[in-house]
Amino acid sequence: MQLHDASNLAESQVGPSTEVLRPLLRSFGTMMRTATRLKQQFLVAAGNDIEWSGHFLISVLINEGPMRGSALAESVQVDPSTVSRQVAALVKAGLLERQIDTLDGRASLLAVTAAGRTKHEEHLQIRLQHFQLMLADWSEEDCRQFSDYLDRLTNAFDRRRALLVSGGLRKSPSAGHGQGNGQSNGQSNGQSQESK
Repeated sequence: MQLHDASNLAESQVGPSTEVLRPLLRSFGTMMRTATRLKQQFLVAAGNDIEWSGHFLISVLINEGPMRGSALAESVQVDPSTVSRQVAALVKAGLLERQIDTLDGRASLLAVTAAGRTKHEEHLQIRLQHFQLMLADWSEEDCRQFSDYLDRLTNAFDRRRALLVSGGLRKSPSAGHGQGNGQSNGQSNGQSQESK
């Protein structure tokens, strides 16, 4: 599918019918609740030594490399002041460090320390072992295909984020009409409330 600006997508694409999306949204909500419980189990298994948000920041820095605090906040889409507090705790714990930005000596970059990488790998192994047991009856092809679908869902969220923030999805005149589903605006509004 060719990518367009979010504004163009709202006008030119309709998407699946709301009847098809209802069970998907229910499944997605259930998955989110399960993921919340899993996060707590992972933290308990690791001794609750670092908050989940801290693990997330370390993971981003490992995957994307050293960056300024403002860039990190933008990457994880969290308020800079919140990220600053989390970073301070990770630096104090010796898991992150500040490095001089070679392009601008007045600024510093956040980087993961050797201890931070070790801690990240320990938690990663815990998650891998848990998922390996949890998905024991899945084939490797099932895992690959589900991973692809999750990537597509994440990309769809990213493309539509501007509209979600501005409320453009609810205001779009075509948002409540699926491909040939013939639903009314009243049904569309009901679905909008259900998806929240």
